[in-house]
Amino acid sequence: PPPHRDDLRIVSLSPALTRALLVLGLGDRIVGRSRYCTGLPATVPVVGDLREHDSELLVQLHPTDIAVQPPSTGIDPGLEALARTHGWRLHGHRLDTIDDIRSTVRSLGRELAPADPLEAEELSRRAEDALAAIDHGLAELAADPIPEGASPVLLLFSTEPPMAFGQRTYLGELLRTVGGRNAVTAEGYPELSLEDVVRLAPSTVVLVRGDAAGTASFDPLRSLSVPAVVGGRLVELNEPDALIPGPNVVGVAKALRRCLVGNTAAPGSGP
Repeated sequence: PPPHRDDLRIVSLSPALTRALLVLGLGDRIVGRSRYCTGLPATVPVVGDLREHDSELLVQLHPTDIAVQPPSTGIDPGLEALARTHGWRLHGHRLDTIDDIRSTVRSLGRELAPADPLEAEELSRRAEDALAAIDHGLAELAADPIPEGASPVLLLFSTEPPMAFGQRTYLGELLRTVGGRNAVTAEGYPELSLEDVVRLAPSTVVLVRGDAAGTASFDPLRSLSVPAVVGGRLVELNEPDALIPGPNVVGVAKALRRCLVGNTAAPGSGP
């Protein structure tokens, strides 16, 4: 049977899932987190991340639920075995696309529903409110598309080597939502050569950073003869949630749109 709300003890091993739990009003029930999770008290211990976890500390925390964002290979078998042994409920959610984000918010609202019907109803309402806000915000952005001249757009999260957000990624989908066309037609997160970048001939290159302290720079691309370099359309997306596929997709989409509509180029990025 589901526990009462006050008995929930959740460990989140994903910053995106932590954001979803906060939107659902369950932040006070999180007893363990990943090193990249934000928005939680510093007293909440770090127990791992997307790739590894501290089994001993997990056991000491006595969780009822573990939220994990597994890679394409699936949930760590060691974590699955640990959950079976201790009777923890394991919630694995992939977060590649906007639909993944929607379904995760709704599913967590259902999976973590407390025993009390009123508390369960409140959790469901929070989930639906979050989804309605996402849908409304994205619809507003779609109704005011960016200028066609900004496309094709190359969305990079690394420049050495160039690595891109392709089709069926949440940032690739947000680009389409705001009216942009992705220079990359492959799905997922392809690694590109400099020759690939020349062949793609992007009009704009966006370097996506989670914050302004990243080490990636446009330097490897500056010598390329592509429209984005010649026209000074090398722009940075410095948005804390940009690399977190969570409920703040509308905020990320607005920041992306500002990058593409404004003509601000990175320093020294002109011809």
